Parts: sequence; structure tokens; C-alpha cells
Amino acid sequence: MESRAWQAAMLHLREGLSLKEVAKVLRERPKWCGQRVNEVLDLYEPPGVIHGRRGVLASDGERVQCHVCGRWYAHLGAHVRMKHDMEADEYKREFGLMSKTGLISPELAEKRRKHKHLEAYRESSRERMKALSAEEQSRRASQQDLREERRLDPAYQAHVRRLSELGPEALERARAEGRYRESGFSEEATRNGQRAIAHLRKDESYRAWVSRRISEGKAAGGGMSEEVRQSFREGASERAREADRDELGRFSRRSSEREEP
Repeated sequence: MESRAWQAAMLHLREGLSLKEVAKVLRERPKWCGQRVNEVLDLYEPPGVIHGRRGVLASDGERVQCHVCGRWYAHLGAHVRMKHDMEADEYKREFGLMSKTGLISPELAEKRRKHKHLEAYRESSRERMKALSAEEQSRRASQQDLREERRLDPAYQAHVRRLSELGPEALERARAEGRYRESGFSEEATRNGQRAIAHLRKDESYRAWVSRRISEGKAAGGGMSEEVRQSFREGASERAREADRDELGRFSRRSSEREEP
């Protein structure tokens, strides 16, 4: 016996509706996505048609729409993998969605957030990201392309407008007035640092301090003391960094005072 959905499709055709109109009616009833109903949709839909809008994942709250076939699913990721032979990342790149956009409905996403068993996976993902080196994190960030979904974000568009309104002339004025500078150290700070380093290298007490620290490290059985190695592993405490800066600053000031005429 033929399905009720197929019978309904044939009834619409017999009533004089066009194939396009029948396809529209069937798409509005996603529960009618049987084998033969899908055949009707495939007859009408020409290849290469994108359903919906690039950069936007259409949703009615309970389901999201597939850009490939136009049908609606709660778990779109599973659908595109099984029916269209596309992985989630490939699908997002193809249709301009950001990598963090989930291919599931808002209702299903809310249900998943309530499931505690997913917390272990989230924690595992966070730990994997923390384990990446700074170079790897930088590389990943530089490879993130700007997707259409981001371009359509009103906050991002307002940010771009502010930058374009600033213009090169206003930027130069802000630079001259000290209200803006590029990231990194200024040229003056770099020159001051180079002068301070030159003074320190000539300072006998500073050189003796460096030699003492090196000797302590060698005595501990390595190129640096266990205390220093631990500070590198765990991130040197602010108190230790402040102490080192104060000591270096005292060396630099004494060296500068001796060189003054």
C-alpha cells in the first residue's frame, strides 16, 4: 500500500497543482519525507540549487533547514553526513557558516546542554586547546576564514563601519596625538631598552649576579636551577618577576649614574 504522503502528493497533482506547487506543499510538511515523496522533490529541484541563504542556518526552533535539499531536520549534521556525504566542517565551509555553529536545532541544543554526560567531552576539548603551543594557537587563529555568517553579524558590520569612517588621515592624527599606536613596543621604548641592556652588560655587579645564577643552576645539575625550571613550567609568579625587574632596574640605574659626566 502506498504511503499517505505519496497519495496526498498524487492528489495534489490530480487537482491541477504544478510540480513546483506540490514540492512547496511537501516541504512545508517535513514529516512526509518518505522515499517516494523525496522522489517528487528531486524531480522538481534542479541540481546546484542552494536552499535558504548562504551564511544563515534557517530554523523554526525545532528543526534547521538543509541548504542542499531544503528539508528540515533536528540533527542536520547526521543528515548531511548520511545523505549528502559531507562532513560538518565541509558543509559549514560550503555554505558560509562559522565553525562554531552547530548543525542541530535550538531545541536539541538546549536538551544537550542539560545532559551532564557531555561535560566530560567539553572538558576534554578545553584541555586539548590548552595543550596547544602558542605557535599552534596562532596558526589556527590565522587560518580561520571570515564566513558569511560573521559578515552578516550587525555588531561586526558596525565595527567595520567605524574603521572605514576613521580613514587613513584620522588614523595618522590619532597616531601623532598618542591616541593610537600599532601593537608591540614603540620605537622609543625599543631604543630605551637597547640602551639599558648595553649599560647592564658593562656593569660588573650585574655580570656577577648573572654568573651566580648560572652557577646555582649548574650546581643543581642543569643549565638552570630547579626553582627557575619550576617557574618556567608553571609560569613565573608576579612577585618573582617584580623582584627580578627591581634588581635589574637597580643595576641599570647604577650603571647610568657612573657613566654620567
